[in-house]
Amino acid sequence: MKKIILGLALLGCMTACNDDKEDPITPLTTAQKIQNKWNFISSNDNYISSTGTIDSTDYFLGEGGDYIEFGTNNTYVFNVGGDNDTMPYKILGDTKIILASDTFTINTLTEKDFIFTYSDRTSTPFYDNVVTLKR
Repeated sequence: MKKIILGLALLGCMTACNDDKEDPITPLTTAQKIQNKWNFISSNDNYISSTGTIDSTDYFLGEGGDYIEFGTNNTYVFNVGGDNDTMPYKILGDTKIILASDTFTINTLTEKDFIFTYSDRTSTPFYDNVVTLKR
């Protein structure tokens, strides 16, 4: 009798365990990842010669309290270096974002890191602007 009860108990556990299915985790969209308040870490302006070498770099480091906040209404608040403004943005697929009227390439976008680059190749010296944000 004990064997039958023990067997039924084990069968019940195995059946109960098989019924527990975890909900699949839906990956966040690019918009969902971006729409947050990000600490402004830096903006590097790289000036590039026609041969492709970096001639010079201007660094702008963020200070405590500097941030960029991307809202769900396709506007972002820019509060950096004492400047505060609200401007439009638009996400283009998973790799591009338009800020105001400039198109940036999204280089890194994780839960904690957001790095994007604007490149201008219309005349030399060429120009890259690399923005680094963190949460």
